[in-house]
This record gives sequence, C-alpha cells and structure tokens, in this order.
Amino acid sequence: MIGPQPAPKRDNSALLRLAALLPIAMAKGGREAVTGLLTGYQQEQARRQQVGQQQGLQQHALTRQQGLDQQMAEDRKLQQQHELQQRQMQFLKMAQDAGADAQTPEEAFANMQRYTTLAPQYGLSQAAVEPFAAVPPSRTERRAAEKALGDLRRNYGDQAPTMSATLPTGEVVPYAELERRVGFQRDPMAPMSAKPETRGLDVQAA
Repeated sequence: MIGPQPAPKRDNSALLRLAALLPIAMAKGGREAVTGLLTGYQQEQARRQQVGQQQGLQQHALTRQQGLDQQMAEDRKLQQQHELQQRQMQFLKMAQDAGADAQTPEEAFANMQRYTTLAPQYGLSQAAVEPFAAVPPSRTERRAAEKALGDLRRNYGDQAPTMSATLPTGEVVPYAELERRVGFQRDPMAPMSAKPETRGLDVQAA
C-alpha cells in the first residue's frame, strides 16, 4: 500500500524572480506596472496551490482504493479457505460413511483406495483420509489396539495422541489408528491429530 506522500518543498524561485523584477517594473512603468506584476504573481501562486490540492486529493483517493482492494483480497482468501474446509469435512464424512457401510474387508479396502486417491483434489493428504476409510480391523488387531491404547494413555496422559505403539507383530501404529481399530470413529469436525512421534511404546501380547 502506498502511504501518504511528504509535503513538497516550497519553491521560492518565483518569489526571487519577483523581487528582481520589482525595481525594473517601478523604473519603467511606475506603480501600475508594479501592481500588475504583483497581481500576476498572486494569480500564479493561487493556480499552483489549486493544482497541489487536486493532486493531494487524487493521491488520497488512490491510497484509499488500494487499501480497499487489499482488504477485499484478504476477505476473498478467507472465504475460499472456509469453503475449502467445508468441502474437506464433507469429503471426510463421506469416506467415514463408506467405511462404516462396507460389508467385507475387500469392499472396505476398495473404498479406502478410492477416497485416498481422491484426497488431493480436496487439499488433503492420503494419510489424512486413511483413518476415515480404512480396512476394518480383525479381532486380534482390535484386542492388541485396546491394550496399546491403555498403555499409551497411562504412560503419556495428554501427550498420548502424539505417540505411536509397537504391536507384538512389530507393526508401529499411530494413536489415531489404534483408536480406529477399537471402534472409535473420528468426528470430521474435529481437527487432525498431530503427527505421531517416531518413538514408540512396545506392547506385549495380552
């Protein structure tokens, strides 16, 4: 944005020329010549002042318009972000519903592939969509996840959602995936979990 312009320096050259011409005018034309010279000087100064005021008003209008344009651009950006978030939540809800309606692991896996492939079109990573449309866990996986969740919550408290656990199979599973395996369904309105830390918690078989 262009800020207010500094006031122009006063030009004294016209006044100096006037001072130099006054003795000549007095010598050649007397008082009438001096009066005419002064009148012309005053008229020229008034014209210059008017031009300066007009330029100042134009600059002020330009600066104000630039500020309005910038504000409108910021408002459009915020609106676009809001609309994108709404589309993302709708997409995640569709993925979650599709995963819940799957009758077989094969159908669930096909749904997960479909929605993770479409994720970039909504500004989402495939990893962000997987917890919403993943293959249903087996009974063994669910039991291991339940134990891992309990251990993470007991050992790390509020920090548990940022952790991962190493299951007896050697698989390192983030907290959000453990929740999914025990039957937890994420709310699409909820924020994404933080990226799991690389350190894990070894979980022994029950």
